[in-house]
Amino acid sequence: MAGLLIATAWAADSGNPPAGTAEPRSEQERWIRAMEFQARARELYPRRRDTPLRYANMTDDEVREVQAIASKYRMSQFVNISPVVTGCPCEEGGGCTEQVYITSHFGEKTRGLQLSRHRNAWVVGAVQKWWLEFESLLARQESMSYREFSAARDLKLLEFPMCEKPDSQDESKQVAENTSTK
Repeated sequence: MAGLLIATAWAADSGNPPAGTAEPRSEQERWIRAMEFQARARELYPRRRDTPLRYANMTDDEVREVQAIASKYRMSQFVNISPVVTGCPCEEGGGCTEQVYITSHFGEKTRGLQLSRHRNAWVVGAVQKWWLEFESLLARQESMSYREFSAARDLKLLEFPMCEKPDSQDESKQVAENTSTK
């Protein structure tokens, strides 16, 4: 599937570039931009992180808050709530301070959800929301024509909440690097 995304992402001329970025001038620039968005999206695919840990793990109130969010996503049977980690990728916005990953069983499948802490509240962050929408699109692929799916996929790739310079603004990397050098 990765090859399919890479092979057709260059055709993404129907989407709007994110705020603060220049319009691509050529097909090659569009292709490069789509590849950058796809690579960053994969890099930030929601998953459990175990570092850098927050000084104090979850409080009872936070667990109840996470349970309430999980129930909205039909995740009633928890398997695991990861430790709370500090720092967020810049794509989550400047107000994000911490993240946690929860998993739940659905029959034979395990489902995960990454939550971000904004303004002292746990929420489904921008990256997790984008991935939920993208996975929903992938699930509908069989019911769409190739052209229709390709256009929708390319547009969704360009909607990824990518920062202008993710490496220089990625707090999670900076925090991890700072703690590993001490």
